This record gives sequence, C-alpha cells and structure tokens, in this order.
Amino acid sequence: MKKKILILEDELLIAKMYSLLFEKEGFTVSVSDHAKDIGNLVSRFEPDYIIMDNYLKNKESGFEAASELRKMGIQTPILFTTGGAENVTRDFSDKVSNSSYMIKPIEGKELLHFVMDRLQLI
Repeated sequence: MKKKILILEDELLIAKMYSLLFEKEGFTVSVSDHAKDIGNLVSRFEPDYIIMDNYLKNKESGFEAASELRKMGIQTPILFTTGGAENVTRDFSDKVSNSSYMIKPIEGKELLHFVMDRLQLI
C-alpha cells in the first residue's frame, strides 16, 4: 500500500517541489496552503506523515494546527518546516508529541531521507 504524505505549505513552488519529490518515490501526496479544517482534512486523507510549514496562508499557524490535531487524538508524525525562528520552532516541536523540525531551505534528498527514515522505509 502506498504511503501518504500531507504537505501544508503556502509557498507554491516549495509545495510543488515537495510534492514531486515524494510522488517520484511512489507516495500519494495531498497539498494544502492553509490549516483551516485540518482535522477533517487529516481524517479524510489519513496521511502517514505530515510536512507542515509554521506560517501558512491568512496568517494561520502550523503550530496551532498541530495542537488541534493532538487535541483530537490524531498522532500522525509531523515535520515542521521554517525559514526562520529556529528557537521558537524547536521549542514548539519539543512540546508536540511525535514531531520534529527542519530549517529551510531544505535539500530535497535530505527531506526525502528524513521522512523515509521516520516511516522506517530505509
């Protein structure tokens, strides 16, 4: 069965790069540029892994979206990505169960290896 990746990223070029990277490796990918109704999105798509930018469209917060998922009992692993505020991201990631973070720019091979390792595919 194909693994599923949910990408929450408001920068179209980054979202497309991530999507193509994982699709090339056989993953099913869903992309969203906002966190509105994140619980329903995750419940419908049932991703094996979530890659989530900290700052999304309409000033939405990846941190708030992750907190909402955890409150709902959804424990899907989350990789937070950020172009800045490393200390804030690290501190928040430490507080969210089953999560980690990477600082942008992220090389495609590094991202793919990181996620595949977490999913125990390598």
